Amino acid sequence: MQNLRALIVIGFVSFLSCDVALFAQKLVINRPDFGNHVALWRISHDPAVDDHANYHNQQCWNHDGRYLTYRHCEIVPNARFGQAYGGLSRPTVRVYDFLKNEDREIGLGIASLPGSCWANHHNWLFYIQTREADDGFAPDEGSPVVWVDMDTGKTAKIGDGMDQLGGVDCSDEWVYGGIRDASRKPPFRVARIPIRPGGGTQELKDVTGTQWVPNPRHPVFFTRHDHLNDPFEATRYWWDLDGTRRRIGTYSLEQAHMAWQGNGEHMFIGDGLASGRRWDEPVPSNLHVLAAAVVGNLSPCGRSGRFAVSDSHMCDLRSGDTWQYKYYFSPRMIPSKQFYTDFAGMAKGSPDGTKVAFTVRYDMEKGSVTELTDILRANDQVLRVKSTEGFPPSGAVVAWCEVIGYKRKTPTTFEGIERGLHGTLVQNNMHKGRAVTDFRHHLLTDAEWKKVEAVSYELRKEVTDVNSPLFRQRARDVYVTVVRRPDRPWLLPSRSAVQLIPGESHYETFGYHLAHNGRRFTTRPIRAGETLRLTPGQYTAVAVEWSGLESEPGAPLNLTTPAMLNVLAEPPKGFSWTRDRWLVNSTETPAASAAQAAEAVRETVHLYDGVIAREWHRKGVVTLRHDLNRDGKAIRRLTFAEGKLSVREYYDHDDQLVSRELFAPDGFITERIRIGIAGSRRVEADHWWFERGMSVRRTTGRQQFTKQGERWIQSDTRRTESR
Repeated sequence: MQNLRALIVIGFVSFLSCDVALFAQKLVINRPDFGNHVALWRISHDPAVDDHANYHNQQCWNHDGRYLTYRHCEIVPNARFGQAYGGLSRPTVRVYDFLKNEDREIGLGIASLPGSCWANHHNWLFYIQTREADDGFAPDEGSPVVWVDMDTGKTAKIGDGMDQLGGVDCSDEWVYGGIRDASRKPPFRVARIPIRPGGGTQELKDVTGTQWVPNPRHPVFFTRHDHLNDPFEATRYWWDLDGTRRRIGTYSLEQAHMAWQGNGEHMFIGDGLASGRRWDEPVPSNLHVLAAAVVGNLSPCGRSGRFAVSDSHMCDLRSGDTWQYKYYFSPRMIPSKQFYTDFAGMAKGSPDGTKVAFTVRYDMEKGSVTELTDILRANDQVLRVKSTEGFPPSGAVVAWCEVIGYKRKTPTTFEGIERGLHGTLVQNNMHKGRAVTDFRHHLLTDAEWKKVEAVSYELRKEVTDVNSPLFRQRARDVYVTVVRRPDRPWLLPSRSAVQLIPGESHYETFGYHLAHNGRRFTTRPIRAGETLRLTPGQYTAVAVEWSGLESEPGAPLNLTTPAMLNVLAEPPKGFSWTRDRWLVNSTETPAASAAQAAEAVRETVHLYDGVIAREWHRKGVVTLRHDLNRDGKAIRRLTFAEGKLSVREYYDHDDQLVSRELFAPDGFITERIRIGIAGSRRVEADHWWFERGMSVRRTTGRQQFTKQGERWIQSDTRRTESR
């Protein structure tokens, strides 16, 4: 690893041009109605060109959060199609620099995703490089893989032949990807390339599947397989980095969207309760519920592993808490009489979990948004919403993928409605809280449309009427929403010096500002490794990200004598953000004494957040544990029998049960129950039974499934009340 930087200066080396194309800066949008966020930024600015920041399990953020990469896919008109608006893809790899507040074009890439990926510990970007004649697709022989060092501006070709990239291993030594091979199913051979100029492509002949996503912390990668007809066959295999030791990561009954947790501890499994399987516990093993959330895509949000993000909700895995940070906006709208999927948003969190990048086909600067306040059924003639403010007196709205016309509005309803405009699918039982948006702002303006000469193949295929308004839909733009502020630093006196300790998660921290007696006196962020002489008075410190985003002020420190400030890159040995506090009869007691007490409580106390967990002990044996959210509510509740976990429950903010898992004494989960609502009743919406890590029975609604040999047999049952 020490030689990697030196190797970049030898063969196959070039430089990013000094006059490389620069594009518009981010647009700050002041729209609190769009979500529970600190700030909202628009990164890309051409609604006629499709921009996308990688698939949900492929990170668009670099390791320290300074850069964000995305694919910018222009459609170039081409007369050979013989049809109106025919054209070919011209995808380019772009990188947004949050420090310089500028957008850079790196080179021609591929139209399919992912076409670029980041290293885990360096500012290195890798992408598949194509030529103008390739029209956005790697040729049959594959294309070069290029290594870009964002710190130096140098580029190097490291290998040939890949068609798609999967990612970089946990030690930043290999890039994984696929070589197209139509004779195989899936149609790829799997390969890796050592990260050095001219490293060459090494095929992993025994590995099959697609996606090829390495774990960010551990020496393993997964591949995807579609064994949907075999309920107990793999949908994800795990492999050692050399392509050996295959094991099952998930099986078909767990079919879902999957990604590695930011710290690599779990493989996230979405499309249901936010869950995960430990990276070193292949099937058969426990699938753990991680948060009180039902999600679609579930992606990492921060390298610490504490946060996860779905298309609309944040999860704090420390407590299991969840909250909505934005609406889940409409996908591409097409004439259709059947349900279709279009995973357009693909939210992904930044290294410290402070920001989420996503894409959307809606003008979030000018368009209005509201939400359903009641279930929307297929025969409903009134649309009940939170507010109609900002919408025109008559017009059309979009609810998920349906366009709904209306003749008039009241403050909270759209009336005289016409369902399924322009052939869109009429939705039934659309849930309360779903976003409702203004149809006009899903479309290009007349001025924008006049500039369009070609549209994507997908749009031409799905919307065959060029005169339909749906033909003028906006393409995706990249947005970033700030979901929380950076973690606060800590000022720690140490003899005649003061140590500035970075916040609990500080991968994205660029530097710090200091205030003396309430007034900021630093004119620029001071960096790790710098020193500063302090005079007596009260001091506070603020962390500053590459993006300029600032933390809240840290805890004040009062100095009575001059001292030297040392800005640390990492916390000193022995420092901890938490401590244990033992209580007996509500009185703080030494741990040894508490262990002998008939009853005692152990609290985990965070320097800034206060009590974040509370355990109840009887004669030194734990009986109960509550993990608390930022408001002090017990979200995750654990019950122990003879010191072993027996029940794990998650509750929502209203103290309502969300899920329950039962454990056997050997540690295996035996039952998992998700609670839902039917009318006004709380019911078991989904109930699984397991035997030593394998599914054996399930009831959901009126359906029941049981394992018979290697078959999964369906029968009918009745919905039951929750316990």
